[in-house]
Amino acid sequence: MRRKDRAITDQTRIQAIFDRCDHMVLTMEDGDFPYAVPLSFGYQKIGDQYILYFHCAQEGKKMELLKKNKKVGLCLARTEAILTADTACKYSAHFESIIATGEVTFLTKLEEKKEALSYLIQQYNENASITFQDAVVEKTAVAAIKLLSYEAKANF
Repeated sequence: MRRKDRAITDQTRIQAIFDRCDHMVLTMEDGDFPYAVPLSFGYQKIGDQYILYFHCAQEGKKMELLKKNKKVGLCLARTEAILTADTACKYSAHFESIIATGEVTFLTKLEEKKEALSYLIQQYNENASITFQDAVVEKTAVAAIKLLSYEAKANF
């Protein structure tokens, strides 16, 4: 990280960034160019390990790429305010972000998928009371990303 003065190392603050972000951009290898897609996510922290969850269709470009290479990059970001100025190079933003690498695994057991989907729903509505339809969950691809590395950054 170039701007060490913006690095966040406090674990409580890092977890708060995970809590406040409302989407992630997942990047995958796609030949000469990366492929990036915004996704809803949920997460679980076990000890010092973050595991992020997302769901998707069981087919399509994202699935094709992840079957070839389970290693991914991702970004979570949240802008709180744009800071204007009289000159272009003085513009800035109050923001928080997490840049990470990880490895994707697909969950196959019904109860694992339901638990992961619960984390995803709680990211957006922590008080939600959810009922799952087993047939729908069975047809849904649910992935876990075990983070291998991450850096958090903020400007405010």
